[in-house]
Amino acid sequence: MDRFDFNEDDYYAVIVAKNVARRLLQHPDIQPRQVIGLGNALYALDRLPQPTPGVHCEYSIVYTQLSDGFEKTRYISFHISAADFRICRGGTDFDRTVGEDHFNEPLWEVRTDGFRNTEGILDTVEDSCEALIARGAIIRVTDRSVISFASEEA
Repeated sequence: MDRFDFNEDDYYAVIVAKNVARRLLQHPDIQPRQVIGLGNALYALDRLPQPTPGVHCEYSIVYTQLSDGFEKTRYISFHISAADFRICRGGTDFDRTVGEDHFNEPLWEVRTDGFRNTEGILDTVEDSCEALIARGAIIRVTDRSVISFASEEA
């Protein structure tokens, strides 16, 4: 099985992802299925740079602001699978008179096939997540993991 080829900066990205997941677990509106998904993500993040077979989880903080004829959405998302780990931010601006504009900014991505896109600045990610939560953002967790824990010893 392939391994993630991590360097020191990659470990910082993992710490950021874990800190945000742990913060989301403390949110009063967190749902039981989201807890399971975040748990699977944390399990896989703890194992890096070793990939976790069967993990496929994404969690994000999504803030939407509505005003007369205008909608603004901002998000920060984290993804972990057996093949890749990534952090990105993005959003959508919709103006009824102009139309819709999307943007996605990859902040950090490392894959087991050797691909790297690690040019993003991660120093403000945790604060940005906290700011979105404070403004009433929703938490989204998509977990399609099928992890076999049976082979691990207690």
